[in-house]
Amino acid sequence: MDSKRIIVNPDGQVVPCCFFANSLYVSKQHGYPKKFDIKEYDFGLKDELTLYSLTSAETTTDPILNSYIEQEGELNAHNNPLHEIIDHDWYHELYASWDDEEKVSPICVRNCTDEV
Repeated sequence: MDSKRIIVNPDGQVVPCCFFANSLYVSKQHGYPKKFDIKEYDFGLKDELTLYSLTSAETTTDPILNSYIEQEGELNAHNNPLHEIIDHDWYHELYASWDDEEKVSPICVRNCTDEV
């Protein structure tokens, strides 16, 4: 969050970055799956090219994403002003998770971890 930027999706969801925006949007389009079994999924060409189904399934194991989904109404610019959203408990939970490798979102680790 060093850049001090946020993203407001077209549906009003306020998220910290494009990586969260994409994962949450795709997961929402798939009905926020609670589990994912690759053997049960019928991969079409579109899925094989974009991995939408796998991105959607990421929410099944990511506590930070699941916490966002539970509170998405409060984190929506159509429902609350931006200054309240960015000071919401979920953002504090996100920031605190960066110091705890058991709680940090895989999205953060994969896209924003500095490798030494």
